[in-house]
Amino acid sequence: MDKGRETMQSGQKVPEKGQGGQPPKLPKATGAGGFLWRGLIFVLVGLVLYSGVYAWSENLVYSNTELNRFYKIETAQTGPYDWVFFGASHALVMDLQDMNAQLEEITGSKILNLGEMGGGPAVSGVLLDYFLANHETRGAVYFVDSFVFYSDFWNEGRLADVGLYQRAPFDPALVKVLLQNPATRWKGLDYLFGFSKINFWVTGKINSLREYKPDTSGGTTFKRDIMPDIAAWLDNSQLFESDISGFPQAASFTKRWGGLPQLDRQRMDYLYGVVTGTHRGVADAVSLTDTTKNFSDANLRVAVGGTLTNVTDGSSTTITAITTTEKPNDTLVGVLAGGAENDWDEGDVYVYGNMEVDMDLFQRYMTDFENQIERLKEKNARVVLIRPPLPNWVRNMTPADAWKKILSNKEDWFDQMLKEVAAKHGVELYDFSKSVPSQSQYWMDTDHLNQAGMLYFAQEAKAASGELFKDILKP
Repeated sequence: MDKGRETMQSGQKVPEKGQGGQPPKLPKATGAGGFLWRGLIFVLVGLVLYSGVYAWSENLVYSNTELNRFYKIETAQTGPYDWVFFGASHALVMDLQDMNAQLEEITGSKILNLGEMGGGPAVSGVLLDYFLANHETRGAVYFVDSFVFYSDFWNEGRLADVGLYQRAPFDPALVKVLLQNPATRWKGLDYLFGFSKINFWVTGKINSLREYKPDTSGGTTFKRDIMPDIAAWLDNSQLFESDISGFPQAASFTKRWGGLPQLDRQRMDYLYGVVTGTHRGVADAVSLTDTTKNFSDANLRVAVGGTLTNVTDGSSTTITAITTTEKPNDTLVGVLAGGAENDWDEGDVYVYGNMEVDMDLFQRYMTDFENQIERLKEKNARVVLIRPPLPNWVRNMTPADAWKKILSNKEDWFDQMLKEVAAKHGVELYDFSKSVPSQSQYWMDTDHLNQAGMLYFAQEAKAASGELFKDILKP
């Protein structure tokens, strides 16, 4: 018996008193299985960390945003609105400071402003789709600018700008809208996973690359040494790096425009993508010289390979170089052909860009615009089209008279097209382009109304047909 207690089987020891059997040791994960297991742990940890960073960026969005259009839709009240505003910056200015609240008080209407800086029909279409996903309106007002119909720069170009989405809160409804639209599909994936949003908020926060303020004050703060109030729209890269909600003119809303013809000209050239001016060099010159221009300025979008036309001479050329004669980059090189003299004389009028409207682009965006009208009408919404106010000093700078082949020198070509669209779809059209006096007290820059101008427009402005703006908006 004693021997049996010492050993139970040959080579197997009996546990000492008070001790239990030791569990068998598991073999260590080795080879491919171990690698996959460690990789899975690494991925799970990364997902947890990324989720935390994503949540942090979302919190920054909600605590620093007021004017971003996607934000405004996502946080909009559930009840129906009387009016939703669409358009570019001429609509957006009506949402600065307390202007929306004042418009609501003046008109007795509930208003949501979705005007987007530099936003063409493709942009308003995305905003409309997102708005109608969860909201209703009894009416829509489109502030119609002609320049947004002439170039993809203000349409697909704007939709490709990550700045539009960096302050947009996450919303499955917006994901659906972006993914269903071919023009925003890739940006929809970026928005879904938050890559650009995290880069904008978290990386910038950590590295102190940006000074954070509520976007009513201009969003991301940039320092400019010269003319800071108008620097934003003269600097294309700044315009599209800062979110649309950080409207650059916000700080100038109470100021008045002193008037600078050269900047007025640059502004119109920038909007329409057609650079115009006169030859300011010697007579019988082979190359164009305009000492008022820096043709390498990104805002002008002048490039080697582009078309330059001498309107006075009737000749044209393909630009082969941008050089300096008197001032930096003031000369465009190219051999003129097809004209009377095929050279440049002092005062000759030039146009850089297309001498005619790209009708394919124009029709694409006009069709998009008309589809939005029809969609609103299907919702039994009243649709109003408005030509916004412009001061005299820029109204005559639109390039209509340069596009001779299509416009036949008729500056009202676009307005005639708009009238036909309004009649076709049975919607209202009002021309307010001359409704606000061209006095600096009403304008904060080249073509945007300041606070005094907005109040004048809201209370006293009359359309060409005599209607007051405030009466049109009354429920």
